Amino acid sequence: MKLFFILTLFNLAISTFAQSKPKNEFSIKIENDAAFQTDRYYSNGLELMYQRRFYSQGSLTKFRLGVSHKIYTPEATLSTTVVEGDHPYTGLLYGILGFSHVNSNYYFRADLWTGQQGPNAKAGILQNLFHKMTPSSQVNGWQNQTSNQYFFNGEFKIIKINRGPIFELSPWLQGHYGGLKRDIEIGLKLGMRLGFLEFFANGSAVANYFDAVLQGSKKVNSVYVISDEDMEDIYYKADAGFNFFFSAMRITLKANWNGAQFKGASNHTYATLETSFYF
Repeated sequence: MKLFFILTLFNLAISTFAQSKPKNEFSIKIENDAAFQTDRYYSNGLELMYQRRFYSQGSLTKFRLGVSHKIYTPEATLSTTVVEGDHPYTGLLYGILGFSHVNSNYYFRADLWTGQQGPNAKAGILQNLFHKMTPSSQVNGWQNQTSNQYFFNGEFKIIKINRGPIFELSPWLQGHYGGLKRDIEIGLKLGMRLGFLEFFANGSAVANYFDAVLQGSKKVNSVYVISDEDMEDIYYKADAGFNFFFSAMRITLKANWNGAQFKGASNHTYATLETSFYF
């Protein structure tokens, strides 16, 4: 009860100084699996995003520009040699350019990704630098990571918004196409809004056609990748968490679960913390 009272006062204080319709948004998103006592598969992610807002009657359009860095490792990170049947090492570093549009009935977003996969993403250097500053063990197999490739990839998401005064039940469709990944994902969002606090959960099924994070580039050979025959055609995902909404910022914390994406793989869980500032 005391925490609720403090957050309410904080929100009121921010409201006094915030613009009624801020035109700019900057967000920082951090993803890591350490909270669940693992260090494997999708190990770490960092995304910085700037969005410019344009308001019209009953709708909001945003143009997006950002950069993302992601680190993927196998489960056997102490081994210097390839462990067959484990996740490949790889890193991603790419820019994001896109837009989104939302009204009372629909949300639509389309993005273009362009960047590097492989050693040029510097994932191994950054991961071991961070591990030296923490109690984490050194990761020894980065010499076996997927080869360099420059990629373009598109992403879209459509949500049919069904939201009442408190509850939300919204189906959605998301897809990717390009040199990094090609898939179609269908999901459902359950939400409950209580003032400036929203609880939510998503469940989805992914039809996977290609994933260079696991399979490497089709144009360049790598030391080790997952074969096409060992990839799962369909896998499942879920997440649950909450949003704190303030006049000048939003804080999101959620847990993400991914089912096995290739034969012999384990399920994987990681956390997301995102903070957005409006100005």
